[in-house]
This record gives sequence, C-alpha cells and structure tokens, in this order.
Amino acid sequence: MIGGTRRLDGLQHGGRGMASLWLVLATVMLLFSVGDGRLVLAAPLRPVTVSHAVLPDDGLTTAAATTSPGRPDFRVAFTRLDVGQAGDSLSYTVQVWNEGSAGGAVRVTTMLPPEFSNVRVNAPGFACSRQFTAGGSDAGTLVACTRSELADGAAAEVSVEANAPATPGSYRLVATADPRDEVPEADEGNNQVATVVTLGA
Repeated sequence: MIGGTRRLDGLQHGGRGMASLWLVLATVMLLFSVGDGRLVLAAPLRPVTVSHAVLPDDGLTTAAATTSPGRPDFRVAFTRLDVGQAGDSLSYTVQVWNEGSAGGAVRVTTMLPPEFSNVRVNAPGFACSRQFTAGGSDAGTLVACTRSELADGAAAEVSVEANAPATPGSYRLVATADPRDEVPEADEGNNQVATVVTLGA
C-alpha cells in the first residue's frame, strides 16, 4: 500500500508538471507566429486613438448652404408729368430704382404715341436711343435707355420732352424697366407703369 501510494503521488506530481509544461508551451506559441517559414516575434498590439471633428452648432453652415444669391428688383414710376394744352409741349420724368438685394444692369424704355413729335431725352448715366414707328401695334416713339449698373437701393431718372399734337384728347404713356426680362429679378411683376394724359383745347 505504501508503495502504491508513492506511485500515485508521483503520478499526481507528474500530472501537475505536465500541465505546467503545456501552459508554458501554449504561452510561447501565442508570442510567436510563423511567417515565410521563419519564426517572427508577433508585433505587440498598440492602442488606436480615434478622434472625431465636431462642428460648432451655430447654424452658420446650414444658412450658408441654403441662402440664395441676392437679385436686383427694378421698379419704375412717373415722378413728374407736365401737360399743357394741345399744340404745347409735354415733359415727364421716369424714375427707376432698385429695391433688390444686389445691383445689376438695367434698361428703361418709355413709349410715346405717334402724335407726339420732336422727342428729346435727358438721362445722366444712361446711353439712350429713339426709334419711331409710324403704324401697327408698336406705333409711336420708343425711347430706350441702358446703364451697366444700378446698385441696390439706388435710383436714376430718364426725362423726356416732346411737342404735343394739335388735336385735343387723351394719350397713353408707358414706361418699363427690363422690358425683355434679361435680368433675373426678385419680383418680375412690378416693371411696368402706364398713365393717361389729357390735352385740352
């Protein structure tokens, strides 16, 4: 019994020794990897730091992306109208101003009935022309004045004089800004104005 006990103790001690040996071998295998047939020490793991950029929540980025560029907005009006008797002279002033948020080139036209003659125009800052058409839907004298820039909030004037017809009656005058819709505007519905003048006997 004593001998048997010693053999059992030896096996038990030997079992613990074998377990320790296997633990050492497993640890060594974890520390080494095989590459190209050679034992290469595995690279140690390094912590990786991930950084995130945070934009300030001030609303500026969203506003800049959604805001559309400014546009001009031209408006015209008759600001002075001097009417005499038939056969006298007629004079009036067309004012154009830019109510938009950006400047732009502007063209102003005004149409006089064909009964008015000797049409003169005075418009500082504009380049103007006159064209007479004797008949048809466009009969009359077309005064066209163009300038390369009218800043936002600015105004300019086109003054016209003409000899009135000898026949009394009512006559229609028309003024238009950007008549060909060449300039994209904030409001396209306020570019024209008309008035009727009455010449007495």
